[in-house]
Amino acid sequence: MSNQLAIIALIIGTSLFMVSCQDITDPNATSETIPELDSLLAPPTTIPCQLDSLAEDGKLYRSPTLDQVAFIRKSTNESGDVVQRMLEIYESEDCQLVNRVPLPPNNSPDFPYFLADINYNQSSHLVGIRGFDQIFCYDLKNEELLPPLSPTFKNERFRVDAQSGMIQHLEIWEHYLIGYAEDQGAFTFDLNNEGQPEAVLPLAEYKKSESDYAQLFLVPAVPAGYYQLLFPILPEGNGLVVNPLLKSPRPLQAKITQSASNNRYIIVREENGNALVVDMQKGELATLPGNLVGGSNEEILDHLRSIN
Repeated sequence: MSNQLAIIALIIGTSLFMVSCQDITDPNATSETIPELDSLLAPPTTIPCQLDSLAEDGKLYRSPTLDQVAFIRKSTNESGDVVQRMLEIYESEDCQLVNRVPLPPNNSPDFPYFLADINYNQSSHLVGIRGFDQIFCYDLKNEELLPPLSPTFKNERFRVDAQSGMIQHLEIWEHYLIGYAEDQGAFTFDLNNEGQPEAVLPLAEYKKSESDYAQLFLVPAVPAGYYQLLFPILPEGNGLVVNPLLKSPRPLQAKITQSASNNRYIIVREENGNALVVDMQKGELATLPGNLVGGSNEEILDHLRSIN
């Protein structure tokens, strides 16, 4: 996974439009400061107060650039019913409350919000929050909750059952948001354009079965003209694997023939004309004989079909 972090960290780019958030008083909160107790956040990082006991799922996020801790907390009435869920942000050194942001109802009162499984955001200061079928991002630096986002896909999706579309995994990698929705597949948002978060549609999408989609994303890297190929997968029993197919970004042509975008084999050309072939069924690069690397699409596809 560390290799994936290194690769994906090269991909990223700058910030989102923010809406002002509203501060309200949590009826369960008795103080703006949490009593100082020695509590482990995530080895080897510690904070001098016990905040994890307040989080609904015991999960905390600590900003790597701002000395702040964020978590989701539920408020209940006297009967114990959940009446509100809050995102709470505290200074990690003295545990002073920075902000308390109410989150809107989430599909049903019983369904909780979750912090993104991974928040790898050294410069964007964004905390990802996943609901049932919507996503929120909170900007720690500007103390603002951003407008909700809904997963967007290249082709129309149909519900298989009541759980279809439920967001199962969410990650923020600097200025990209990557997630996975049940029965619908992976989705990505580019958070670079201020005020205009944009869905990143896959370069190609291959329907393997009624509810199993293989998606190939072409993501800009550094320097300009270089790209990484991402093939997100959600192994059974594990979190999302972003799955970069290239050891490092390469200079690629950014377009393919649209009619070829739903095929098992997707041919992506480097700027020098050499072919890279992604096997959408297996989720990996196909091996080509040296004499076919610069061959025509027809020659390459004839070869691959003859051996599979």
